[in-house]
Amino acid sequence: MIEQVYNKSLLIAWVMLYAFAISLIMARKPYHDSENTYLRSKKILATAFALFGIQIMLQWMFDFRGHAPHIATALNITIFHIAAIHFGAAMIILLDHSYRNARQLRFDCICFIANMALLWPSTLLVTGIHRMILQGISAAIFLLVAIRLVLIFFRAYHAAVRKVNNYYSNDVDQFVRWLYKSCLGIIVFGLSEAIICFMPKWVIAIQMTAGDFMFIYIYISFLNYTLNFGLVETAISEETPAIGNNDADRHANSSEQPSSNLTDEMEQRLKKWIADKEYCKNGVTIDDVANQIYTNRTYISSHINERCGCTFRDWINQLRIEEAKQLMTEHDDMTIQEVALAIGFSSGSHFAQLFSDKEGVTPSKWRRQTPPTAPTAAYSKTDNEVTIQDAKP
Repeated sequence: MIEQVYNKSLLIAWVMLYAFAISLIMARKPYHDSENTYLRSKKILATAFALFGIQIMLQWMFDFRGHAPHIATALNITIFHIAAIHFGAAMIILLDHSYRNARQLRFDCICFIANMALLWPSTLLVTGIHRMILQGISAAIFLLVAIRLVLIFFRAYHAAVRKVNNYYSNDVDQFVRWLYKSCLGIIVFGLSEAIICFMPKWVIAIQMTAGDFMFIYIYISFLNYTLNFGLVETAISEETPAIGNNDADRHANSSEQPSSNLTDEMEQRLKKWIADKEYCKNGVTIDDVANQIYTNRTYISSHINERCGCTFRDWINQLRIEEAKQLMTEHDDMTIQEVALAIGFSSGSHFAQLFSDKEGVTPSKWRRQTPPTAPTAAYSKTDNEVTIQDAKP
């Protein structure tokens, strides 16, 4: 019974991994240069799937675990080591394009060759407890390599999330959360493999079955990321040239480290941008703000981060929530959904969740607890001047 479950789990795994690898390799070429990074990551991920498939297929065909468990262990460590490098690279370069360089490749190759120089001679030439100890050391080296990749990934991930939250007002960082979840899955799977490769077949069958679901999740999420890659790429890419029409603006566009202080002229434009309630537009980005106050996104982002102590997205949401409070107290005939749409949110549920996180109560409960007030003055834009007119209910 155990033998059958073990063989079936291996068969399903290697067939599925080969199918994933072929599907990714045969993917179309990018239409735009900006997609080259995604295509590169896709090929590396396909290689990682294929490597896992080769290892599992060999175990299935020759039953090393039953006839030569020391060979099975060495084969597992070998493939896990090189596959971990590929999985890590496939995910990291989506968030940090500079990761996969000559120096990094050289370091990975040296670590892999050194580990194999320890692993295979000890596997083929040493016996007994000494072989197990040396293979354990090799597995520990693989663990160190995996941990290093994990640390690099999380550093790149958090940096990318900060950039996304400093570019978009909407919740776009959700598009990279699958990378975080995938990395956690690979951590659990990879670290457990360093131990399970010494275990009997029934343990491996359970672990392999769980691994199948993880691979399916990674594959589907990676394909779905095609729809959102451009959005994330825009946020994490280098600063684009900005508009400037005077000395102060040209200073903002310089390559020097930006200051958190805006010029008086920019401050006035920013105040007018807020007075015009431009933050209530759905999908507003930091480039929109930068273009309207004649600076660049790095400069305005630095100002918001340092002066307000938050990201661009949090800053916009704070403005929107204050506007929502005003609408809810002045217009009790507006539904929560209508309020959410009026201040730039695409759905009432997202607004309600964000409002609850910020205020500690739901919008409906806040409205019940707050007495209504008479409509106040609202800002409008006329002939490039900020004027005040009575707000209509």
